[in-house]
Amino acid sequence: MRLADGSMVQVGPDSAIAVDYGNRGRVVRLLSGQAMFDVTHDPSRPFRVEAGQVTTTVLGTKFDVRMLGGTTSVAVARGHVRVEDSGRVPATTHDLFPGDWVRIDGAHHDETGKLAPQLVGGWGQGEALAENRTIGSVVDEIRPWFAGRIVLNDARLAGRRVTGIYNVKDPEQALEMIVRPYGGHITRITPWVLIVGGN
Repeated sequence: MRLADGSMVQVGPDSAIAVDYGNRGRVVRLLSGQAMFDVTHDPSRPFRVEAGQVTTTVLGTKFDVRMLGGTTSVAVARGHVRVEDSGRVPATTHDLFPGDWVRIDGAHHDETGKLAPQLVGGWGQGEALAENRTIGSVVDEIRPWFAGRIVLNDARLAGRRVTGIYNVKDPEQALEMIVRPYGGHITRITPWVLIVGGN
C-alpha cells in the first residue's frame, strides 16, 4: 500500500501496522508479523518503524522489519538505517547498509550478518531465506503462511541449523525440505494442523 507521503509498505500474512504521521514525524508501528518498506526521502521528517522495543530510523531507503517467534529482525535492501534496541541498558544501536541485517531475540541478544541486498524481503515473493538459521526460526517464518497451526514438537530438531531458500506458499513442502535432512518428518493431523517432529 502507498502511505500518505508516497512511501510504500508491503505487509506479510498475519501482520498488522499502525501509521502515525504527525508531530513526531513519520512513525509506523509494526504490531505483528513482517513488513517491507520503500521510504520516500524527506530529511525534515525522519521515518521510524517501531517494532516492540526495537526502533529503526531512516531518511530514505528500502528495508524489511519482522517480528516473528519472539525475535525482531531488520535487513536493508537499499540505503542506510539505524536500529536501536531500547530493551537493553544502555540501549544498543546498529548502523545497517545494503545487505546488512540484525536479529534481536526476546532476551535482547543480537546477531548480525550480511546477505545479497536483492534477497532482502524475499518473503514478498513467497520465499523464506535461511542462512545458518535454526529450524525453529525458519518454522516461525513459515507459520503465518499456513491457514492453520504448525507444531514443532522436537526441541533438538528446532535447534538444528539450515541454509536454503524455501517456498512459503507451500508450507508443508517447505517444512519437509527443511527437516528431512535431519531425519525429521511432517504429520498432517487435519487440514489445519501440521506436526513437525524428529526421529
